[in-house]
Amino acid sequence: MVERRFAFGPEEKEKFRALMRMQERFTGCRVVSYCLMCNHFHLLLEVPPIAEGGLSDEELLKRLSAIYGEAFLAGVAKELADARTAVYVEESGQ
Repeated sequence: MVERRFAFGPEEKEKFRALMRMQERFTGCRVVSYCLMCNHFHLLLEVPPIAEGGLSDEELLKRLSAIYGEAFLAGVAKELADARTAVYVEESGQ
């Protein structure tokens, strides 16, 4: 118990599960097992290795879509495209 009270009732447990799955999609980690009790929880995670070149733009946008809406994603996609264009122009000397 937290301060001698229960922290997770049935509604809080469902919200926790939804947030856990959302974060699972965002981070790329996999929840192998979990135990959610009324006052604490346990998680067993599988953390994948980071790709040698980091996340691709597509993978980043896919992960962001787990927690952000389409308008935000469109803005991020535009910023990524602009950044790629700026790097290309800078490297080519044009």
